[in-house]
Formats: sequence, structure tokens, C-alpha cells
Amino acid sequence: MKTKSYLLALLSIYFLIVGFNATGQEKYYYGNNEKIHLRTVENKVVISISSDFASEMKAILPSYHKSTSIEWKNDTICVLTTALTPQEMRKHEIMMLKEVKSIQPVYMLDELELFITDEIMVKFCDDVNNEDIERLHKKYNVVVKKKTKRYQLLSVPPDADALEIANLYQQSKLTKYSHPNFIMKIELSQAPPTDPYFSNQFYLRNTGQTMANGKKGKAGADIRALDAWNITKGSSNIIIAVLDDGVTSNHPDLPNSRQVRLNGSNFCDGNPNDPSPAGDNNHGNACAGIIAASHNNEGVAGIAPNCKIMPIRVFGSNGGYASESGFVDAIELAADNGAHVISNSWVIKTTNPNFSDAIKDAIIYATTTGRAGKGIYSVDAGYKITPYRIKICAAEAADTTLFA
Repeated sequence: MKTKSYLLALLSIYFLIVGFNATGQEKYYYGNNEKIHLRTVENKVVISISSDFASEMKAILPSYHKSTSIEWKNDTICVLTTALTPQEMRKHEIMMLKEVKSIQPVYMLDELELFITDEIMVKFCDDVNNEDIERLHKKYNVVVKKKTKRYQLLSVPPDADALEIANLYQQSKLTKYSHPNFIMKIELSQAPPTDPYFSNQFYLRNTGQTMANGKKGKAGADIRALDAWNITKGSSNIIIAVLDDGVTSNHPDLPNSRQVRLNGSNFCDGNPNDPSPAGDNNHGNACAGIIAASHNNEGVAGIAPNCKIMPIRVFGSNGGYASESGFVDAIELAADNGAHVISNSWVIKTTNPNFSDAIKDAIIYATTTGRAGKGIYSVDAGYKITPYRIKICAAEAADTTLFA
């Protein structure tokens, strides 16, 4: 009996020690002042490279003998599958080049793969003075890359752990939020039907017709678009911002006279002042078409054809990888330039409501201060980050009485 008790005691001490060690090595960041725990992906590292060195690095990396694969997430960020840890990789001659800005692990949150570079996003509390802010920046040897109304974008030293420094800022009690500027895969919501004829737009008018996939519709299961059009087809005073992969300039169904194309509305690769899609990316065109395509005997019919579209490009030509700071800046741009509605037809694969304090903060800003304090509607087709979601019918959004 004593032997059994002794073994149980030893096991308890063992698990206590193991638990302590695991806690000491745990990886997390703060969301809504709570720890959001991350899983480290084995055998993967993310490398951030200066833009002026990207082409040379793309030529060098394939000969890097420890790599089994290389995936470029955008022009300056790639993920290597390698047997080496980030600490070991930093000792390699190639990785010691000054053009290599950071080498970090890859993390997972639920089904979402997160890539960290040398950047963190920080929003300071309203009562924090500049002297305290500068003192904190100096303590951690960071560089302020950008200041906006919503946040400061900081760059940590090359050998520093951006996740750790972000946590130290949050633990200082001087910040409302502080977390890495995550690069992540954003999945576009299901694209609308591509059949160009109104008779197949069953969501507008469902008569029980046979659809393109061979299934038969249920009569009346639609949004009553024809009834709505008897009241209004929208107003040119209403602007709907589409945060997506871009909208074609002077599209046949959406001329530029009904687009609000802003300078600085492309937060991805290419011309920063041109929110047109790259290559054959057409999800943004499809979404804008459902909202406001002209009734012109061509293509599809939009729900609110008299309204204007504000295209804002948040997805690059690399398959949907985007940064948190890009989304924050895009939401702020829409809010500050007269958008009445923001359309977010995309999804981030996490159900954690505290995933991104920065994006949540931007949405609160838009929904409370947009339109001179009246607030902006956020139309959502799969956005899972925050509880601040208002689902409305786009036909209702066309009715100017909603925007008193």
C-alpha cells in the first residue's frame, strides 16, 4: 500500500514538473486581454525578406540544402519546410544576410495557419503619454514603421521573437491590444452563380426553375427582389464598399460612374491606387455584381443597381494571403470615405471571437463613427472573427430610409 502511494506521489511530482515545463514553453498572444494559445507547426519556418532582395532570394533558396519545399505567400514572405529550427537557421550564412528581416516558427490556431514576421501591431491606451511610449519602444529596440488612428506598426530587431515582444507590450498595461501582424490565408466565400441570365438568379426570383446544377428551386424561396424594385432600386447617394480581390475598372455591368475608386485602395501587390483584380481573380467582380450590376440586358442583374460600389482590394495575386494591418487599413479607408455598407465576403478559419483585436477595433470604429457618427452596416458572408456583425438584406440596404 505504501509502495502504491509512493508511486502515485512520484507520478504527481512528475506531471507537475512536465506541466510546469510545458507552461514555460507555451506559445500564445493576447486577444481581449486573454491568452490565445497557439500550436507550433513542426518542421516549418516563415522567412521575411526585404523587398529589394526578394528576387535574389528566390534564386538562392532552391539550393538551400535543408529545405524540402518552399512556398511564397507574397513577394517578401515564404515558408520553408526544413529539419532546422529557426534558431539553427539563423546561423546559416544565407540567413545572416541583412536583407533577411526575420525567421520565425509557423503557428496554428484551430484550422488557421499563422505566419509571423518582424511586425507587431500595438494600440496604446488613451491616457498613455508619448514619453512612456518612447521609453517602451527604446526598451525593446523597436522601429515605428507606421502610425495610424487605429494602431502603431512596429518592427522588432532581426533576432527578436515578435510574439514575445508583442506579449511584453500587452503585459506593460499601457496598451489596449498588442499582437503580431499575422499573415494568414483568407478564404473567399462561395462565389455566386456565373450563369449570365436573370432567370437563373434564383436568389432574386425563385419560380421553381431548374438551376445550372440540375436541382429544382423552391418557388418563393428568394429575397423578393421584384417587390423591392417596385419601391426602390437604390440611390446613387449610397456607397457599398466591397473588401475583396478587386473590381474591374469600367466593367460592362459596373461603369466607373458608379464606382468610387480611391487612391490607396489596393492593400496588396501592384499599384496601390488601383483596386482592380489581378489576373483572372473575379470574386470581387461577382460580389459587386450581385450587389449593384446594371439592369442593361447584359450579364446579371444587381440587387441595388443604382447604388455605388467602392472597391477595396485586400487580397493579392497569391491565393488569398493577407495581413491583419491591411484589413484594418481597408476598413478605416471605407469608414473615412463615406461608405454606408461594408461587404466582407470572406472567412478566416477560426471560431475564436478574440482572434484579432486590431480588426475588431476597426469594425467597432466603422460601425460607431462612420458616416459622421451614424455608423456603417457590415454585411457578412462568413466573417467569423467578431460578434459585431449585422446581417441585412442587400435589397433593404438599397433603401435610403435605412440611412437617416
